[in-house]
Amino acid sequence: MIAPAAKLGAAIALAALAAAAGYGVWTSTRPRFASTQATTSSAPAIMPARRSTSMLKGTSNSPSARCPIRFEETGKLLGLDFEHQRGDNGDHWLPETMGGGAAWFDLDGDGWQDLYMVQGKRATFGRDVVFRNEHGKGFTRLPEEVVPADPEYGQGVAAGDYNNDGFDDLYVTNFTHHRLYRNNGDGTLTDATASAGLGDGSKEWGTSVAFGDLDGDGNLDLVVCNYARYVHLKCTDPATGRRQYCGPDSYAGRPVVLLRNLGDGRFRDDSQETKIGEPLGKCLGVVVARLLEVQGGPQVFIANDLQPNFLFVPTAGDKLRYRDAAAELRVDRNGEGVRQANMGVAIGDYDRDGRLDLFSTHYYHEHDTLWRNLGPPGFRDVTKMARLYVPTLPQLSWGTQFLDADGDGWLDLFVTSGHINNDPQGAAPYRMPAQFFWNRGSEGEASFDDVGIDLGTYFQVGRIGRGSAVCDFDRDGRPDLVVVHHHERSALLHNRSQSGKAFGMEFIGRRAPRDGHGVRVNVTGPGITKPLMREIHGGGSYLSADARSLLIGVGDASGPFNVDISWPTGSVDHIEGLRAGAWMTFGEGRTTPFAIHPFGQQSGDGGSP
Repeated sequence: MIAPAAKLGAAIALAALAAAAGYGVWTSTRPRFASTQATTSSAPAIMPARRSTSMLKGTSNSPSARCPIRFEETGKLLGLDFEHQRGDNGDHWLPETMGGGAAWFDLDGDGWQDLYMVQGKRATFGRDVVFRNEHGKGFTRLPEEVVPADPEYGQGVAAGDYNNDGFDDLYVTNFTHHRLYRNNGDGTLTDATASAGLGDGSKEWGTSVAFGDLDGDGNLDLVVCNYARYVHLKCTDPATGRRQYCGPDSYAGRPVVLLRNLGDGRFRDDSQETKIGEPLGKCLGVVVARLLEVQGGPQVFIANDLQPNFLFVPTAGDKLRYRDAAAELRVDRNGEGVRQANMGVAIGDYDRDGRLDLFSTHYYHEHDTLWRNLGPPGFRDVTKMARLYVPTLPQLSWGTQFLDADGDGWLDLFVTSGHINNDPQGAAPYRMPAQFFWNRGSEGEASFDDVGIDLGTYFQVGRIGRGSAVCDFDRDGRPDLVVVHHHERSALLHNRSQSGKAFGMEFIGRRAPRDGHGVRVNVTGPGITKPLMREIHGGGSYLSADARSLLIGVGDASGPFNVDISWPTGSVDHIEGLRAGAWMTFGEGRTTPFAIHPFGQQSGDGGSP
């Protein structure tokens, strides 16, 4: 429960004491004390710790009775034996609370998505790990020599084909000294940081990172989140006197970095030139996508921790320049005007109006926020209307994804959680269960039911979750999830849902980025009564990278379906007569797929059109 009004007053008084002391801490009972604005939220006096739909089991109209979604945790069974090691030493070193990330990428070009896992304290626990996907039947941990040695403390990762050679490359963020790994095409990676003009990889504390073609030249640029200028401090909880991690208000923010791809294997830091590096923030989440229908390329949304968010929009003119439009478009804060502790970001058209919406995860006793995209007027906080306010209040959440888990054409929502402070005497639990919200759009209302507790045993146990990434790893037409935990083996959530019809789309660009970054599709056909739009965006979730493909559920619609493929270069390919039940690969400029692999039967291939 959250505190009644009287206890809120006491919390505000404690906040004033903390501010007077000159620091903020992350507490187990309230948001960071330095953020006194958070206490102005109009939350009800009492909230349930977790809404359990299992109480409604057996009733014909209960969410759990109607929801066909089920997940099975099969990581151990399928060989995913990775545990993110923080290396805690009891000194409350803030970076150890953040990681780690995971990325789906095709290391060897066989058409099956492999998995890259970022390690924390590598100096003690070894290198990052790559797991090879054995055609959907399991994963093999590859020898450590596959990944170059890196002694730095690991955080996040992004995947993209920056040199357009047909093989997925990686950018890995660290506490300092980030790394660019070039895929050699033979199942190994090479550290290309220095040869790409990036020197020793920056001295900043990096977190999430995103690939995206910002200038429309067909080459993937990079947007790198920097969190704070870190100096190790000692902070205590003013209410109890116990040692805690210092909160974000204890540190100065840092600028976002834009690394411009020059097209010859090198990058150039254009952060100041493009104005994207002017404001100081505390970036934990980033998305590169076409949120607005404006000229000048995709926009960049930055989720800041206890600071207003940024939404960088290209300005008119020949040169790439950005301005921060977050305040005027109403995504800098929540609908109550409160700056929140933004962590992870999900992006997708949850209400099927043809526009991409935004969802951000937040700190304990701060509800997560869903911003609906209204088009030119900007965004509207619809968290309460979408029924996400109450169930997200008692969580401290990180990785998050929109995904159509049951193939009904409506995007559901996954959230992983876990606290910062492990305080046995505190009011907040350290381990928290992941959540899953079922989109009720197929029933005529684009809002969400909290059904996670009924989807499988994984959702019934508290964990310390951080990064998460989505991919149909076994290519059966149902999206799966990988989730990174602290102090516990990472999870592979295998989708076992009774799914509607779906088809998968993968893309190979010619003038556009080869790996499909920035592609948008619009689907029409018999039984498609509302806009059905999907886009391959850069970034998203927290410290992690989803597969760069689209799995499109169509429910009971029989087809055939027509699809308009909008490439980031501005060209549009019109595809007719598609049927559900297969993964298909499309090349830019072609009107028929050059590869079709039925769900559950394909061998996968990494060829070219």
